[in-house]
Amino acid sequence: MANSANNLSAFTPKYWAKEMQIIFFKECVALGLANTELRSVLNNGDTVYKPYRSYLAAQTYSKGVDISTFNEITATEEYLTVDTAKVVPFYVDKIIYIVHNKFLKLLETLIKRVSYNGMPQMA
Repeated sequence: MANSANNLSAFTPKYWAKEMQIIFFKECVALGLANTELRSVLNNGDTVYKPYRSYLAAQTYSKGVDISTFNEITATEEYLTVDTAKVVPFYVDKIIYIVHNKFLKLLETLIKRVSYNGMPQMA
């Protein structure tokens, strides 16, 4: 092949799909593990107190022998204040809205992807 300085890449056709590719995310397992029983009653600024007790360990007992070690029972006060929220802000220029004839579909796709990206951190 001869050496040439010609650049004809502008003539190479480009083929665009109608839809964007699906992004494969890591599976969100947080909501399967999280306790969300208070989600419907908590609002921004609320504090929920949920104490827990110490761990009670089992021990071996032999008949007729005095038990010399007893579990110490304590309680720890733990609370959660609902004072933050996760957001994923993004900006779409008005020109894109004018130029892109399927803007609403694109925006819907972006919102779905952004929503999913925030899920793992919502625990």
